[in-house]
Amino acid sequence: MTAQQPDNQALIDALRRAYTEQRPPGEDFAAALVGATLFVPLTPEGGPVGFGDPPALHAFPDQESMIAFYAANTTAGEVPRAALVPARDLCAMSLQHHYDVAVTIPETAYRLGRGETQAVAEGVVRVDSGAVVTTDNTPIRIGRPAQDPSAECLADLRAAIADMPARVVWFWMRLGDGPAHLGLAVRPDTAELRQRVGHAIQPVWERHSPDNAVITVLPVRPPYDAHIAESGEPLEPSA
Repeated sequence: MTAQQPDNQALIDALRRAYTEQRPPGEDFAAALVGATLFVPLTPEGGPVGFGDPPALHAFPDQESMIAFYAANTTAGEVPRAALVPARDLCAMSLQHHYDVAVTIPETAYRLGRGETQAVAEGVVRVDSGAVVTTDNTPIRIGRPAQDPSAECLADLRAAIADMPARVVWFWMRLGDGPAHLGLAVRPDTAELRQRVGHAIQPVWERHSPDNAVITVLPVRPPYDAHIAESGEPLEPSA
């Protein structure tokens, strides 16, 4: 096992806070993860080790977390050889090979959703406030897809937000050279409504678009508002 130790204290603290407060990890976790380098245990053949059902690749922010995990979850408690892998590369590989990533500390293991995994692979932090933060000032482009989501998908998206006091529009957007994906804007443009809409839409979109499950809820303010008004399509109940 390598003796190197990356500085992931911010990631550990964020995950520990979420566990203590019994809530999903938030912006602090996402921002720390996108720049993190993690310990990834390897099989004798050099491949990643999966645990759970469905299997997840457990990635550890420090050696202590990895030692504690193997002591609790294996008979021998022996810790295998591990590689240090940037979280962005790890998430990109997980998307390619269709396995989940679980960021693990002694208290808990947080399994990333597919949308979260894709966001980390792109180097993007999507936060509950609706802000979009990238690691390299990535430009944001807003437009329309070559082909709209299916009528069934749009109906399911409408149903997911039917009880919310919000007007939601959808569009297509691209962050830098990343893949084009679903964007949303909400009025009234409040942090609470953006969060509620994003959480309601995400699992529905993942079901209909498993190969491109990322969504971004953009704030309706410059420089986005004019492009949203031009390209956005209301996600409203059918008459």
